[in-house]
Amino acid sequence: MTRMKISAGILAALTIICIGFGIYIRLRCNKLIGMIDETYTFAIAGDTENVSGSAAEFAEKWSDFHNFAHIIVRSDKLSEIEAKAARIAPLAESDCDELTAEISELKKLVIQLRDGEIPSLGRIF
Repeated sequence: MTRMKISAGILAALTIICIGFGIYIRLRCNKLIGMIDETYTFAIAGDTENVSGSAAEFAEKWSDFHNFAHIIVRSDKLSEIEAKAARIAPLAESDCDELTAEISELKKLVIQLRDGEIPSLGRIF
């Protein structure tokens, strides 16, 4: 009976940890999506200085998030987002037509990351 209680406790702890990580990733991704929307607004307005500043701020927040998220999330998802984010500032400075498309693609990847890390019973057990 003691083994059953210990096993149930371990399963409960793992479930709580998985749900907590899922909530953390969802909240951080929502903040990052807000920053991407802000960058997109600047890009549409043609304000390259604010696009570059917003992209630098996003890169800083992404770096903080990436340092923790690489423990939980597959690194290929994270590296793809990081590669897209690194292209935003140079595209803004060169006044490239692909800037808004690149920002939209970055937003799509972050949304996929956020939605892909929702805890479900299949992922926990």
